[in-house]
Amino acid sequence: MTSEHAQVLIAEDDPVYRRFLESSLNKWGYSVHNSADGEETCRLLLADEHPKLAIVDWNMPKLDGIGVCQAVRERFSMSDVFILMLTARTEPEDLAAALDAGANDYMTKPFDGIELQARLTMGMRLIQASGHSPTSIETNDLADSISKDGYITPVFDPQQLQFRQGLPAPLLRAWESDGSLSKVLLDRVQVCPQCRCLPSFRFGCSACGSGCITNDRMIHHFACGHVGAAKDFETDEEIVCPKCRVRRLVVGADFEHLTGPYRCLDCDWSAAELEHVAHCLGCGFRFPANQAVLEDLVGYHARQLDSLGAIPAPC
Repeated sequence: MTSEHAQVLIAEDDPVYRRFLESSLNKWGYSVHNSADGEETCRLLLADEHPKLAIVDWNMPKLDGIGVCQAVRERFSMSDVFILMLTARTEPEDLAAALDAGANDYMTKPFDGIELQARLTMGMRLIQASGHSPTSIETNDLADSISKDGYITPVFDPQQLQFRQGLPAPLLRAWESDGSLSKVLLDRVQVCPQCRCLPSFRFGCSACGSGCITNDRMIHHFACGHVGAAKDFETDEEIVCPKCRVRRLVVGADFEHLTGPYRCLDCDWSAAELEHVAHCLGCGFRFPANQAVLEDLVGYHARQLDSLGAIPAPC
């Protein structure tokens, strides 16, 4: 599925934002459907032939975006319908509430068009990577997902750059509520605060997050105490102090080499120390490493293996 053939539902009661979104999505090749209230949004997303991608505003008449997410997740998994929550709310607890309700992603107004396009592309990849629906779990798939010691563990998806369960979330929730599975915390991983993909970490530029860093070579002249860039001391034939003009300086006897401040080759930032920065491998977002989100890596222990195959997937 490419954007040229993908259908997107815009659920937004503000006509200005709705027209802007529709214009942008049409330009990117999407087929656009519109809704101005939560009840109409649910009707469109819960239909047999429904858009796979949805941009849902938080504050809408009749039913808000949180209610829409909860209603959709009663029937469809996170990989069946990709919901991007769009709102002016910026508090961390709002982000947590949207994700807990079943939103796949979250963006605040005003938003960047390039970022929105990237997140919709990520949503299409998620739907493409979903090779089966909750109603098509075969016994062999179940056996392959459970290890010899009775554990269902998440696996790393190299296309999505995220950890995912091998079975649909609604099915796992059904088995957990039945008592056939018990949830187990396996580990915690640091992920991108925007798209939840894995980032790389490095010491780099605190201004732009780049890892392209260099140091300028410095010289310290012992006699006059001057410290400056090595290029200011160097002439074609000898080393000359630019401050006191003493010539024919000898390394070790007259001066020493020092490592100068760090300098970013991308933005020309300069500082004495580097910052621990992260670069998301999914959306390309660069951010301070301490802003990475700590995500639980959860598995399941199968306590009643014989009963698992008999539980139908929830619709």
